[in-house]
Amino acid sequence: MADFTTFSTWDEVLDAARRGDMLYYQAPFDRSPRYVAISKVYKNGTLRIDPLSRDADKFTADAGHFLRFRKRA
Repeated sequence: MADFTTFSTWDEVLDAARRGDMLYYQAPFDRSPRYVAISKVYKNGTLRIDPLSRDADKFTADAGHFLRFRKRA
């Protein structure tokens, strides 16, 4: 299993999304982070997330979701 680490700030998450880095999201009841696609980075600092699953809908994440984002260590 891959090792993941958290981001230091929400701005770091936004920068990674703008660069097209691989981002992972760990929802509250998920055992491990899952790769997600960033559909759009909005000017107001939110992200449109595609969970790449037929079982979940696209959603918008803001700084309140900060601690759920991961990157590979």
